Amino acid sequence: MDSYEDNLAPPAEPEWWQATIRFPGDAGVSPEAAARLSAALTGRRFHFLRKDAGLRLRTDRPVDVLLDQLVADEVAAGWVGGIYEAETDAFGGPWGMAIAHAVFCADSPAALAETGSPDSRERCILLLSSMYRAAGLDPFEVGDVWAKIGDLRPPIEPPAETRRAAAITTMRRLMNVDAAQRPCPEPGWVERVTAFEDAGRRLARFAKEGQLKRGLRAVLAHHAIFAFNRNNTPVAEQAAAAWLGWQAAFGDTEPEAASISRAAPVTPAFTRMETAISTTVDPTKLREAMVAKYIDSGHLRTPQVIEAFRAVERHMFIPIPTSRPPMSTTPCRSSTTPAAR
Repeated sequence: MDSYEDNLAPPAEPEWWQATIRFPGDAGVSPEAAARLSAALTGRRFHFLRKDAGLRLRTDRPVDVLLDQLVADEVAAGWVGGIYEAETDAFGGPWGMAIAHAVFCADSPAALAETGSPDSRERCILLLSSMYRAAGLDPFEVGDVWAKIGDLRPPIEPPAETRRAAAITTMRRLMNVDAAQRPCPEPGWVERVTAFEDAGRRLARFAKEGQLKRGLRAVLAHHAIFAFNRNNTPVAEQAAAAWLGWQAAFGDTEPEAASISRAAPVTPAFTRMETAISTTVDPTKLREAMVAKYIDSGHLRTPQVIEAFRAVERHMFIPIPTSRPPMSTTPCRSSTTPAAR
């Protein structure tokens, strides 16, 4: 974004057409129905919110005929039109809302089509972490964003002590890995990552120039709530992710309640995190290459210091270098991995 754009008024928003869609049995959108709806919306600009076991669909032009056909085919149980009320102030004002709509529309097609995917939470964390880094947040500021998310969710029971370290380590990897280098991604994954990164950069710039009505981290936390909703992550699992994100940033010293909310505590399933999406580069090889480079440059001289650099598994708490190695050419395995419990 250049200085010319900075002086423009926020881009004109379309008159979003809204429909609330119900599904058979009021059981929410099934993977099959989501796939059918997603395919029917191909080529249209749209975003959605999961609400009351249905979908609130917003499109840039009416799709009433399409929805009538889905009802006739018994894919949907019914629909009703409505008025879309954008949460403009929650996303930081008109410019922030325009950025949010760009992210919504970039993420919605895949998020809808992937309804029922077992790894949606992990993909969402990767996308959000890409946004936070692009916004220039340091690790503690990222931890504060996760704290804000946790404040909007009911308190949880942390994982058992024996499982806690593994869960936090896996969360830290998801927060720091280069999402664009995820092996064997779905079509359009890199474009989704780019959309979240672009939003982070633009929000940071507007925050710096005083054009947001809310703090940058508060806006980013609101993005997280909406992204988790699109990816069908239950509230309890959102709270679990927030707890783990806080721990990854500040250490495993938080009291048992992870939120100051007065709602009754819930017990989320700290199910496995998708470790298959991390970089395929061996951290040991990276560490050895780093040591060799520093020895050659004269920055490492004494045997004790050299041995310390070789021994410390720095990838456990420092992101893997941001240079992007070629994607692995080895056959993809299933993303279902053992529980990080």
